[in-house]
This record gives sequence, C-alpha cells and structure tokens, in this order.
Amino acid sequence: MRLAPAPPSAAWPARRARARGRSRRARLALFATEGAFMLDALGFFRLNEDEWRRLAADLRALIDGKL
Repeated sequence: MRLAPAPPSAAWPARRARARGRSRRARLALFATEGAFMLDALGFFRLNEDEWRRLAADLRALIDGKL
C-alpha cells in the first residue's frame, strides 16, 4: 500500500523517520515519542519527569530489541 506524499510541514518528521528508521523498532519508537509529546501538549494526559524517563527507557529497550 502506498501512502500519499507528506505535506511540506511533515517533511522533517518523515526525513527523521527514514534516517533513524532503518529498523521497524526505531520507526515505532520515533512515532511513539512524537505521539506522547503531542498528547501531552494537547493536555490529554500529562507525564511527570519519572514517567518521561521510564518511557524513554522503554523506547530505548524497544530499539535495542530488549523489549
């Protein structure tokens, strides 16, 4: 399935996903991080410092194949 080209405003995340996303796990971690920031910015949920650290550790473990 081919997706429509990303609009110019989405160019940076798309380049970032390709650069870091040589593996599916890295791409998933990138999008999970972006989603967490977006949900926090929109006020749907707030993470405290400890929760952000645990999320970052989980995403690193995902990228390293340990999760």
